Amino acid sequence: MEELGKNIRRIRKDKGITIQDLAAATALSPSFISRMERGDLNPSIASVKKIADALGIQVASLFQEDKTESAQDNEESMIVRKNRRRKMVYPGQKVSEYLLTPRISDIGIEFLLGYIEPGGTSGEDTYNHNGEECILVLKGELTIYVNDRVFVLGEGDSMHFYSNNPHRWENRGNITTEAVWAVTPPSF
Repeated sequence: MEELGKNIRRIRKDKGITIQDLAAATALSPSFISRMERGDLNPSIASVKKIADALGIQVASLFQEDKTESAQDNEESMIVRKNRRRKMVYPGQKVSEYLLTPRISDIGIEFLLGYIEPGGTSGEDTYNHNGEECILVLKGELTIYVNDRVFVLGEGDSMHFYSNNPHRWENRGNITTEAVWAVTPPSF
């Protein structure tokens, strides 16, 4: 989480945003943001999403090195090799996600491969964002909460929902769940 915190601090400072301004924009406390920037705590996915939204960036931008992306007609701009996937780790939530799309800045959809350990969750709080999501469970079981409804997806099950509805998810099973998300427009 230290790298995540460093990236948040770097982007926040580059944009001239104070911790207090970011706290006000996210409804998170200044001490929470400060501790997260120092790598002292593991934020929920919902908290990271709030921060990314307030900074005007996609979540995946917080997990990559400081470099400029470019849309070129070369293999690297079209293909993501297994060993070159960008990894986003949320240790406190027992979740690792890999960005399967080569770019996040100029395409209309993103694919994520998630590994959710038993007890892993997107966080206690629901979150929402513009767009739509499709989820395919490859292995294990995933419980998804959308509005006031609860859905349990097993291996091979898939689901679609409008992500402007409050939602969250968790692995209540006893094995690591593997799932693929398609999100449009890209928001992570």
